[in-house]
Amino acid sequence: MKPATISIFILVALFAGCWGNSDPRKEKIQKPAKKRTQPIVKKELKKPAKEEQRKLPFNVARTPLEWGAPKPKKGNLVFRSEEELRKAWLAHQGKSEELPKVDFKQNMVVAMFLDAGEYDVSPSVTAVRRANGEIRVYYQMTKGPIPMINPCVVFVMKKEDAKVVFQRLAS
Repeated sequence: MKPATISIFILVALFAGCWGNSDPRKEKIQKPAKKRTQPIVKKELKKPAKEEQRKLPFNVARTPLEWGAPKPKKGNLVFRSEEELRKAWLAHQGKSEELPKVDFKQNMVVAMFLDAGEYDVSPSVTAVRRANGEIRVYYQMTKGPIPMINPCVVFVMKKEDAKVVFQRLAS
């Protein structure tokens, strides 16, 4: 190797911090951690009662549902029957033979739509909770990396007679 090449390697190593930082006299001496003045008390964790479990966040199971109707209309909707779903599907100009299949004896569909078009934001569900005899769907508008066409959130959950309330959170 030529001397000029060696000196370049030495300069690069110095600037990158490879040499000169391992001097033990320059290293800081760490002080020992302070001792706790209060004793650590171990608490026994109990499984919450069934009533308390209903109040926990994210306590409603849900499954995404593909919504391919080309002209959605803005709205937050709940479908508890195939007739309700079909009515919205056709209003959104979906083909009747492509209607999503859902077992409405056991399930219902919750949906959030923006009008047909291109958007920088889309609804995003952050939690679905049972509270005070209601089902609360918490959501926020999330900005995506690219514009989205006809953004929506549609999911299937266990059928309940409770009122569904949509609550928008700050983004």
